[in-house]
Amino acid sequence: MRKYFSIRQYQIEALLVNMRDMLYHAYHNGYAVGAFDLVSLEFLEGIMAAAERCRAPVILSLAESHFDYFDFELIMPAVETAARRASVPVAIHLDHGESLDSALQGINLGCNGIMVLRAPSPGAHPPLSACPGILSRVQGPPGGAG
Repeated sequence: MRKYFSIRQYQIEALLVNMRDMLYHAYHNGYAVGAFDLVSLEFLEGIMAAAERCRAPVILSLAESHFDYFDFELIMPAVETAARRASVPVAIHLDHGESLDSALQGINLGCNGIMVLRAPSPGAHPPLSACPGILSRVQGPPGGAG
């Protein structure tokens, strides 16, 4: 059963959502979407409980700089499950990725928003613009928000 909630007079289907669509809706309807870093399952539970209580969309952010605190591959299934069970829209974002490899890992594990801080070393990988199959799975323009 799909759940819905209203932001002002607009209805949004609540489930794991495309981050670009979430931010587009927020921009055009005059509200903000909070993005919160998580470093453990306890953080995930707290963020989701607050979003549900406030009936607010949320971006679950996993920063590569926090990977010392959790195993990215192990936590992502729990993050996806929490997003799919939510009664509010949820997007999953890899924040402050340090390489193209971490961006690709994030995409493959289910992140639908990616931010990479560093350009790959010359010759290591083609630029993202040369990978339309990958770009079509990630939302937002290169160098832009989303």
